Amino acid sequence: MKYTTLLLALVCALALPSCVGKKKYTALQAEKDATQMSLDEAMLRIKELQEGRTADNERLSSTLRNKEAELAREMARREALQSQVATLSNTNERLLDQMAANQVTSAAEAKSIQASLEKINNQSAQIDKLNKIIRVKDSTNVALVYNLKKSLENLND
Repeated sequence: MKYTTLLLALVCALALPSCVGKKKYTALQAEKDATQMSLDEAMLRIKELQEGRTADNERLSSTLRNKEAELAREMARREALQSQVATLSNTNERLLDQMAANQVTSAAEAKSIQASLEKINNQSAQIDKLNKIIRVKDSTNVALVYNLKKSLENLND
């Protein structure tokens, strides 16, 4: 592009030497040089911007990959937690069912235990009565033995 502009300027300068004055030619040449410098600066700025854009694209691509990996990890974690929640819910339901069954069993067992306790209490009362009777019998036997010994001693005398 530089060469084309320079070549065009050179051809114009050679072909039209008598048409343009030296002062005007110098002014146009200065304007062309200023325009070329602006163009070069603009091209340099475009190159810098493209490099910056490339660096930004790479940084954003890296960030995107990191976020996608993080999202995949979080999705896997979420699935694991959902699976754990489902397992715990099932376990909870089984335990509730088991507890309900145990309550029914416990109520029946409580009635059975109550009946057994009443039976034991009745038997304990009977045992106490029998013990009293045995104590009375024993004390009567002791008294009889004592009286019998005394009677036998009196007979011997």
